[in-house]
Amino acid sequence: MGKSLQIMTVIPGRLHGFRLARAVKCIRIGHAASSIVMVCLKGAQGWLSAFRAVLRRRDRGHRRAGAVMLLLAAVLAPDSVGAACAPSALTVAVDIGHGPASPGATSARGRSEHAFNQELAARVRDHLVSRGVAARLVLTEAGGAPDLWDRPRLARAMGANLLLSIHHDSVQPQYLERGDLEGRPARFSRHAQGHSLFVSSKNPASDASLAAARAIGRALADWGLAPSLHHAEPIPGENRPLLDKALGIHDFADLIVLKTAAMPAVLVEAGVIVHPEEETRLRDPFHQDMLAEAIARGVLEACPVLTGQP
Repeated sequence: MGKSLQIMTVIPGRLHGFRLARAVKCIRIGHAASSIVMVCLKGAQGWLSAFRAVLRRRDRGHRRAGAVMLLLAAVLAPDSVGAACAPSALTVAVDIGHGPASPGATSARGRSEHAFNQELAARVRDHLVSRGVAARLVLTEAGGAPDLWDRPRLARAMGANLLLSIHHDSVQPQYLERGDLEGRPARFSRHAQGHSLFVSSKNPASDASLAAARAIGRALADWGLAPSLHHAEPIPGENRPLLDKALGIHDFADLIVLKTAAMPAVLVEAGVIVHPEEETRLRDPFHQDMLAEAIARGVLEACPVLTGQP
């Protein structure tokens, strides 16, 4: 990369695919024909964000620089949680959506949703642990995927303040098309992209669930990530009530893992894996770390409501 260093202001809009709701101060570190890496200070909150755009090639040098920027953002950005709410008071059960026997959706390039869920759930767990949160994956004693009904029970046995279920998304069958993708037959859709958040109005701690989902949604928005609203479409299989349109939060009242949890519970659909370009992003370790960082920050922001601390 080049050695340029420039302080600049980016106005509201889009920066290399990231949506900015307000003007931000940025330091551009390095520039090349194929890549720009920036660290951005977002308003009075003092949040740092790392932005990287790769227009054509994705060589190791640019990828490494992007990872460094994300690390700086994670280390230097102060958490918005108050000092009175200690991260050590939080126990988070991180559920890996689906399992080998029922792997969920299939991506545009034929990869199982469960494989995506495993990668992101582990990163979310690691980001939480690095901040002092007691975060554990929800697994059987043998280290496998539990039965759907057992997941809330295992979370309760952990003493979890929050059950966080990690998933990746698809669309309804009528939106899927068959075609050629990178020289291979594929089934994909560009109907929807972006993350979605779900809570259950039948969860005994539904208010706290919604508060946690809003905190996670705000953290994702602070990274410039826009939600998808396709689950609110008035069509069979969707039509989920929107609880917060701006943050992409839906009510999935009868979803077992949310409804039967004894503690606040949030399900994160991290992105739409049948969308070819979004699938590429969701497989990128840089993007996975950005998602995990945002989710972890949202959980920490919700610490007071999850623990009952001021």
